[in-house]
Amino acid sequence: MKSHEANIREEDLRDLHDAELVSLALDRAARHIDLVVSMVNGTHRRFECDGVLNIKCSTLLFQNVVYRMFVTPITPLKFDETRRFIAWSFTLDDKMAISSETLDAHVDNVMAGKLKLLHVTPSWGAELSILCGSVVLRSA
Repeated sequence: MKSHEANIREEDLRDLHDAELVSLALDRAARHIDLVVSMVNGTHRRFECDGVLNIKCSTLLFQNVVYRMFVTPITPLKFDETRRFIAWSFTLDDKMAISSETLDAHVDNVMAGKLKLLHVTPSWGAELSILCGSVVLRSA
């Protein structure tokens, strides 16, 4: 099944509650990330992120259960939430790896729909943020 970000529906993201992150593949040269989740019903979905500017993942375990996933603009996020997720993704050892001006520009671009933000809030395991140019949903 081919689809694109315009076909990602809010219910597709709600259905991810209790799904498991089972695969994360990075291609640094291509600025591409594939994120595969196993749904409760046993099917798999793959989120393909292109034009990746940044990724941060913490506490990746053998079992990584999704509490919820946000994908902008499908999931409308408030300015403060967007800023918090992006700031977290650029924080290393409790220090920001980018300037406040760059952070503000990224937040403005996400709010304007020029960039996409995919964020996984875990029930257990990995928290994940990806700042990118596009997100495509496919059956895996």
